[in-house]
Amino acid sequence: MNKTIDYFSYPFGSHEHYNQDSINIVKNNFKLGLANFEGKVHKESNLYELPRYLIRNWNLMSFQNKIMSYFED
Repeated sequence: MNKTIDYFSYPFGSHEHYNQDSINIVKNNFKLGLANFEGKVHKESNLYELPRYLIRNWNLMSFQNKIMSYFED
């Protein structure tokens, strides 16, 4: 089976865990890169350093509340 991998997630992903060289490698090989710091994605977001949120083993209500909090201004 031959599949293309389009997206890259930096293994640890905090700013101190990758550098411009890492970003350049991701730019040359993937459509986007996911970092590991919280933040909202907007039209000015760097496609090779997109933020993501840590998800834990929450019950359904906790998960729903946490997800909804991400969309509050």
